[in-house]
Parts: sequence; C-alpha cells; structure tokens
Amino acid sequence: VPAGAGLLARGGKAAKAASGVTVKSAAHLGDVAHALEATGRLIKGGLKASEKADYIKTVAKASTHNADATRVLLGSFPEYTKGEGAFFSLPNEVWELVKDKPDLLWEVNKQFLDDMIGKGKSLVITLGEGRKPGGGLIKELEYLNKLVEEGILTYVDGVYIPIPK
Repeated sequence: VPAGAGLLARGGKAAKAASGVTVKSAAHLGDVAHALEATGRLIKGGLKASEKADYIKTVAKASTHNADATRVLLGSFPEYTKGEGAFFSLPNEVWELVKDKPDLLWEVNKQFLDDMIGKGKSLVITLGEGRKPGGGLIKELEYLNKLVEEGILTYVDGVYIPIPK
C-alpha cells in the first residue's frame, strides 16, 4: 500500500530523531500500514470468513490506544486524553477509507469492544459536560446492553464490567 510505505518511511526518520517515544511511533506506523492494507482488502471483498476476521482484528489493533490500561473509555474523544484508559480511534488514513462504510466501521469497532471485554477490562462512558452521545456511542451502548442481557457484562454505576466465566 503506497500510503503505508510513506508512513513507514516517515517513521524511520522519526526513529532517528529521538529515542523511546519514536520507537513506539515507528511501531505504531507499522500497525497503521498493516491496517491500511487490511482495510483495502476488506473493501475489495471476496474474503473467506477467517481472512475477513483476521483483517478486522488488524485494523482494530491499530485503532486501539493505551491498550495496557485497566479500563476502556467510550464517549467523546477529548475526554480520552484526559483520563487513563484504553480507547478506540481509527488512524486518519484508515478513517478516510471507511468513513462512508458504516458496516465495516462497526465491525472494527465491535472487534475493539470484544477484545477489551475478552481481556476483562471495564468500560466507562466519558462524555464531556453538555455533550450528547453520537451515533457511534449509541451503537456501542446498544451492543453493550445486549451483552448485559446475555450475561456477559454487568452494569454498575455507569460502568460495564465483564462477568468472569
């Protein structure tokens, strides 16, 4: 994917500029390049179910930030950076490819949620003062409420908590 190649090239330059953060940035750029390739294959279609699942996982991984956090933040983006928690945000390059493909966008978002739930992370809704939930958050909440009904999650004081198996 040409866009990915450019990202990797810039990542290599960044890695020379400083240590620590740049190595992480270069690794993330590699994830973005893989996500771009995976997104292209998903859009093209004609995939076996297992291939499609693998590509969705690749895009979800590149869209997961602060993955080591003990909880997940869902809601409005500015609040993500104010708190400590994992969050979902597609790389800009991937967003440009999927912004008009709501079904694909949801599949990746759902994979992120499933990954976080599978790791036993609580999910916290973070909306800034006066903000209302957008369509993406509403769909996430509908999905999480379905998982509560199925006994996979419980909901306590604004937090969705995975129920251990």
